Amino acid sequence: MESTVMQQERPWDRPFWKPVHGKEGVFTYIVLIHVLAVIGLILFPIPSLKVVGMTLLSIALGASAPQSATTACLPTKQSGPTSSSSNS
Repeated sequence: MESTVMQQERPWDRPFWKPVHGKEGVFTYIVLIHVLAVIGLILFPIPSLKVVGMTLLSIALGASAPQSATTACLPTKQSGPTSSSSNS
């Protein structure tokens, strides 16, 4: 009885392939993600340097577009009172 309580208090001492009761789905998901990653590396090996470079370039250009669009839409600072509030 005491060893069962000790196992529940120290889950890091348990083997990694024995998930905690109720967390089997999480363990299955993590295993499935890793298996699919290995299958992906086998079926689609690392591309050439040209493909990697073009991918990084397109990511960099795509990431700069929202920044420039946001900056262009910012309002400018006005020096005097607004005309809509003074015409009341």
